[in-house]
Amino acid sequence: MRYMAQHFANRCIWIGLITIAFSTAAYPAYLNAPTWDVWVVDQAGHPLAGIKVSESYQDYSCESESHTEVLVTDEQGHVQFQAKYLKRDLKTCLHETASNLDAGVHASLGRHADVSVGFQCAADKRGYCIDWTGSPKQMTTKMTLQPLSPSEEKLQREIEEWRRQHSAPTPPSNP
Repeated sequence: MRYMAQHFANRCIWIGLITIAFSTAAYPAYLNAPTWDVWVVDQAGHPLAGIKVSESYQDYSCESESHTEVLVTDEQGHVQFQAKYLKRDLKTCLHETASNLDAGVHASLGRHADVSVGFQCAADKRGYCIDWTGSPKQMTTKMTLQPLSPSEEKLQREIEEWRRQHSAPTPPSNP
């Protein structure tokens, strides 16, 4: 009887380990950031071309670093960020979730994405920054840019200059 119990326990452990390994390897990629259409207009409602729009996204439960993509608006003041997918790694997700829980009330978990122009985030009707947290699969946002204060303009120029100075040099192209 004891042999059968031990055999059953060993078999359950192996089945559990195989199931975890298989589910981790076979787990499909999931949506990490939505398809996001952004229209940028001035205060009169006219489209603004040539404006840099940033999308930032991260799954705090499975990633230690965030991602940023920058696109430039076309003649209609429009950019479209394509959906981003992430394949989960169970070990990494467990580690990141445990690490984030150490932050207590300041912990962030789950998927988050947002779009912004300079210091201005895309906001809802109440004026709160839009924070995408896993759904819907597609977002549409109209951003009406507010003029920057002189101190914001100065800070933005300083940040852009710093980025130019610290960006990696482009390798020469081979003819």
